Amino acid sequence: MALGRSLFAFLPTFLLAGGLLMLFLYFLGGISDVTPLNRMWYVRVGEPDVGFAWTIWNVCTYGGGSVYNCTTPMPDYAFQPELILEASAIPEIYIGGNSHYYYLSRFTWPFFLLALAFCSFAFIFSMLSFCSRLASYIIAVLISIGLVFDVIASSILVALAVQARNAFVDAGMDSSISVYAIAFSWTSVACFLLAAIGYCQAGKFGKGSKRNQFAVTTPPDPNLGRPSRRMFFRSKKAANKNLFDQQSQATAV
Repeated sequence: MALGRSLFAFLPTFLLAGGLLMLFLYFLGGISDVTPLNRMWYVRVGEPDVGFAWTIWNVCTYGGGSVYNCTTPMPDYAFQPELILEASAIPEIYIGGNSHYYYLSRFTWPFFLLALAFCSFAFIFSMLSFCSRLASYIIAVLISIGLVFDVIASSILVALAVQARNAFVDAGMDSSISVYAIAFSWTSVACFLLAAIGYCQAGKFGKGSKRNQFAVTTPPDPNLGRPSRRMFFRSKKAANKNLFDQQSQATAV
């Protein structure tokens, strides 16, 4: 039974590891120029082959689909085009850092960090799910909490990227969003969702095995369903006594 539970817990562990890999790759985007980290920007503006792109850590020079010459990484980097572009080229909704784009960019980073924290703790304890049903349920709870934060962060990321691109396009500027950033973040959501479901199923595996084992190994009662030997002789003795009384009454008559 332990071997069966181990095999059943392997798939959600694999999905959890895959989701963490996707999330880590996106979360570290902009820190290094190596592939695929240099493709984890969420919106870019400028010419199709040259311009600027924003990540959750910094702003970088864009070219050929990837970024390079990034500024110093800063946690929770704010989306402020007025610090990079010329004032005449910036849509008015961005100026002053008071637009909702600014606040969306500030909320994305901490929610991704919380998702990474909870799912990383779940992965650390994932080995316990191979031998414990309770551990499988606890891991599923940790993943579910991380999943909520990941969904919120990914939703904010999409809203920020799409609305920022539309604002740039409406201002007559060329802009686009990164397919890699959106795909990696939402792939992690799918992996965490399936992993949480898988750990719940692993917790249910073998639930009634101990009960069934006792039911099979417990010897049946030999007297169950038939009268005992003492009751048998007692009944026979009572029948003989009744027969003797009937013969006595017949003789007396």
